[in-house]
Amino acid sequence: MNRLFLKTGVAMSAFLFVTSCMNENFVNDLEYSVIKVEAKIDAMTRKPVLNIDGSGSFNKGDVITLLVSGKGDTIQKDYTIGSQLYWNDFDFSEEVEKVTFAGCYPQINSKVSGGKFTFNISNEKDNDLLLAKGVEVTKTKNTNVNLSFKHAMHKLVINYTSDVYSTEELNEITTTCTAISSCEVDMTEATVTTSDVSLISSFVGEGKNVSLLLVPQNTQSVTLSIQKPDGTIEYKLNELNKILTNSSIHIPASLESGKCLTLNLKLNKNGIVVETSQIGAWEDQGTINGEIEI
Repeated sequence: MNRLFLKTGVAMSAFLFVTSCMNENFVNDLEYSVIKVEAKIDAMTRKPVLNIDGSGSFNKGDVITLLVSGKGDTIQKDYTIGSQLYWNDFDFSEEVEKVTFAGCYPQINSKVSGGKFTFNISNEKDNDLLLAKGVEVTKTKNTNVNLSFKHAMHKLVINYTSDVYSTEELNEITTTCTAISSCEVDMTEATVTTSDVSLISSFVGEGKNVSLLLVPQNTQSVTLSIQKPDGTIEYKLNELNKILTNSSIHIPASLESGKCLTLNLKLNKNGIVVETSQIGAWEDQGTINGEIEI
């Protein structure tokens, strides 16, 4: 019996030793396994490669910021599109089996705290903030992480036409939009909310076609000033509804994240005709027809 026990014990020890080595090798293999990050961009984006509808992909060499979290631990890391990413690039314990990846472009120069950071659009050179909501993946060999980036800001487009002013005069128009410029960004949820409402900035566009990026906010917080050849007119964006006639759809109460409000304004000596206006996620969702007298 003792002999049998001894042999069994030796056999068991050998089994445990082999199993331990196998587990250790698996862990080592996993730590050096490649994580493949697929990053695509939805609806109207900026610098990367774009399709006609605005969707697209990043260029090799573009840098995004990743926020990777698992079991209460969160790691912030800049990642260059096209480079190799391994599990040992993240200091997670072996017990962490599932992690969540969220993304942001352009890269964040400040520290993300609690998954959040402050973004002031007036201070940013790259103000078209793109966010990818967190996706959960399992730590395995050759993990694929698919990040879908969306626009976080709101896009305001204004197009001017006129039967009175010449093209040269229309191109001399200065449009000034005064609005809240700061917001709090939640990277994991890919959401933005206005933070400090006292931080107000002016965003200026020149010519007959103007495109401005704004922090999502109530339209009552946005002032539109149009300097035309024979004077300047100014309105709160939401106040345009009070003088807008022949319209079935009104300017919304808020400028939503990732959407676009387009105003096609016809300038006359006696008024502004709102020919059409669109609200959409950088695609058509509605049309406004009406007239504004000044």
